[in-house]
Amino acid sequence: MLLELEILDNSVKISADEMFLYLPLTREPTPDELRSFPKEAELNECDFQIQKKSLFLKICLVSAQPMRL
Repeated sequence: MLLELEILDNSVKISADEMFLYLPLTREPTPDELRSFPKEAELNECDFQIQKKSLFLKICLVSAQPMRL
């Protein structure tokens, strides 16, 4: 739902504790958007850790043909 509304903030890490999942938002949902959320959802303020993005190389370890050396 947050992805559809384009309000999930991907620049910070999603957080959790023993009872709750904390999802960072880019903006406050409108009253109509809030009504579409599950009744258990609450809008609160929370400090989130910035998500460090790194460049990486993805290599497939399984090949259809054997490698020649």
